Amino acid sequence: MTLAIEPMVVAGKPNVYVKDDNWTVVTKDNEPAAHFEDTVVVNNHPEV
Repeated sequence: MTLAIEPMVVAGKPNVYVKDDNWTVVTKDNEPAAHFEDTVVVNNHPEV
């Protein structure tokens, strides 16, 4: 199983919207924000 954990830290209010490119996410109040991504793989192989 593979999980993508993608928190977004926002300096202002938590309201966001996706731009017309269907990819870019921005805050509605134009405050700074940061997006992080970690990928976690869960398996049953101890050597991995």
